[in-house]
Amino acid sequence: MEFIHDDEGDVWKALAHSTRRRILDLLVEGPCTTGDVVTALNMDRHVVMAHLTILRAADLVLTEKRGRYRVNFINAVTIQQIHHRWVIQSSGPWAAALIAVRDEAEGATGRPLADDDTIDERKISG
Repeated sequence: MEFIHDDEGDVWKALAHSTRRRILDLLVEGPCTTGDVVTALNMDRHVVMAHLTILRAADLVLTEKRGRYRVNFINAVTIQQIHHRWVIQSSGPWAAALIAVRDEAEGATGRPLADDDTIDERKISG
């Protein structure tokens, strides 16, 4: 999957700030008006709006105007692209290696490791 956003640096810049991550955490729960975000974070409206501007520039947040309100939504497409590029592709080899270690360890006795087992104890008790 190719990363659609033109400047990936905008995404990392947006994610680098804890307040913007808190806003995204809030939006994961559902769309919020800008006022809802201000209230939830107990921050100055102008500060929240500046953070939302950066999140929109990075395509992490979409905003829809409804009358005099602006409703903010998390952009699942950009989040999925980040997940695919940095998590799924990176974890594949590690996950396969860990599964191979688990299979080899369990293969010695045919039973899963107990919480207090070590591989050496299993060889002795197996």
